[in-house]
Amino acid sequence: MKKSILVIATAVACMLGFSACDGNEAQLQNQLQQYAGSDLLGHIYLLPSEPQNGAMFQYNHSAVNVDTMKFKSAMCNASFTYEGEMTDSAVVVDAGALFFGSYTDIIAEGTVNIQFPMIGINLRDTMPGDYTISVPTGDFSFIEDLNEHNWSYYLTNNDIQYGNMMVVAVSEDDYYICYEGIIHISEFSTVGTIVRGAVQNVKAFYVTKQQLELLLAIPESAREALTHYLPTITFNGEISSRRANIEQIVDELEDME
Repeated sequence: MKKSILVIATAVACMLGFSACDGNEAQLQNQLQQYAGSDLLGHIYLLPSEPQNGAMFQYNHSAVNVDTMKFKSAMCNASFTYEGEMTDSAVVVDAGALFFGSYTDIIAEGTVNIQFPMIGINLRDTMPGDYTISVPTGDFSFIEDLNEHNWSYYLTNNDIQYGNMMVVAVSEDDYYICYEGIIHISEFSTVGTIVRGAVQNVKAFYVTKQQLELLLAIPESAREALTHYLPTITFNGEISSRRANIEQIVDELEDME
């Protein structure tokens, strides 16, 4: 399984007038460092609160503020699923929007290693407005579905039964699944622009691969709501994401399924 996420961002750098489009990667990186904190690549900031049963986010990284999850790079784009033949006038188009955020803020032509943690948001439309997250926690149907697929599946597919999704992955095997709250999108414009929004009182449970296996081993007659077993936390924050081609990001996420 691949451990890196690919992102094409040279076009963004050229669009904004960086001289590093001539292939001088060191110069490009130095210039980008000067623009850290700007919306060159966008960002997603999350403020975690109300941790229950040890769910507070922990990550050993010198660039991480202990109080805030700062995803310094954020890219997004519309995503489409087609049902039927493209030449058929009756083809059904299911449109959504995928957001991807990473702690790294270095871009270069070709590949970039974007290490965990990462954030993914999959919305069921591309219009400004409120998007409700509603994942069932009262039974084990979602855990069984999660075990069958993987968290990345919920970010790359438009036909998932749970609607809007948000995942914060600490690694491939431990992550936060958001189950309640609102993602507000105030602007969703053309490619190259910044898409803005907010994370509003989004609740999540934290689960690891080992915990998933233990949950599935509980007899059906003894099962309670997922929040009875799993640590939970609440996220608030802001979204400022550059709309660009994220096809390779989607490809890599699909490889994790």
